[in-house]
Amino acid sequence: AGGEGGEGVRRVPPRFAMPLQTLPHHRATVTGEDKAGRPAGAEESLLEYLFPFSELASLPSQRERLYRGMEAPSTTVFRLTCPQTTSGAWNRTAFLCQLLLAPLVWTWAVLVHGLPSLSPATSHMVFASAVVIGGLLAFAASATSSPGVLPHYHRYVSVLGFVTSMAWIYILAVEAVHALQAAGRVLDVSDGFLGITVLSAANSVGDLVANVAVAKAGMQAMCVSACIGSPIFIILFGGGVASVLGNVFVASPYPLELNLEILVAGIFLFFTVVATLAYLALNHMQAGRNLGLMLLLLYAAFLCSVVGMEMVGGNSFVQKRIAAPARA
Repeated sequence: AGGEGGEGVRRVPPRFAMPLQTLPHHRATVTGEDKAGRPAGAEESLLEYLFPFSELASLPSQRERLYRGMEAPSTTVFRLTCPQTTSGAWNRTAFLCQLLLAPLVWTWAVLVHGLPSLSPATSHMVFASAVVIGGLLAFAASATSSPGVLPHYHRYVSVLGFVTSMAWIYILAVEAVHALQAAGRVLDVSDGFLGITVLSAANSVGDLVANVAVAKAGMQAMCVSACIGSPIFIILFGGGVASVLGNVFVASPYPLELNLEILVAGIFLFFTVVATLAYLALNHMQAGRNLGLMLLLLYAAFLCSVVGMEMVGGNSFVQKRIAAPARA
């Protein structure tokens, strides 16, 4: 039955849904009407949700339109698998697809490296179970929602969106590491060298930009705290989680090989910490320009050392064990 004022909102039980017209900044395509006020087809509304062509046409420059068009495939996959809670960009068909496909993304993230204890048949059963779970979620959402009406529980879907986003980040990170390893095999470069140089620099770019911005804003304590807290988090929390998962899923105890590159990196790290503390103690805890120059020179010396070992000794030299495998 139509609502008052000609809105044409289908009546549903209030405990299951709320009309989108009561929410600000909603799109006509979401309510099932086009710009002329006529009912829009489900396919048109779904396409507009997955990739807003109207926003693409409104971009001012050709370069921005080209860039947005290049990212369209990844945007479409993300919107089909990651539930969103933005009230102005809701589509029921896409919502059901997200609930159906999200468990598959979670399973993919868990099994992307493969588990030694799982056989291929068991892995297939796990993926089949994810399909069943996704189908049940989609069926439940289909039974408790209507086209053009936002379910009242939609706000709680943000938890599923967060988990799915983290799963996608992990999957992309794993694929990036695999691509880096493939490049190292082609160039005959060790994994340790790639991790110490390329991967560590890529992981720290965001911290570098944030710390520079904080320092320029005059918040010295926050900048120093972030510089110290970030590696502590990576070493303690990241190393702890990696050790636990390695013991659970790979081998227990988990083997750790000490090679020349890791030894050199540890020596430089220890010397840098001692030199920084000594400098601050001698200068009454004042971080002058000389401290920054000293740290930059130490990092340059570290890079020259690892690059020199890689170029002179080669992959076999830097990966040579200098101690018996440790157990974590």
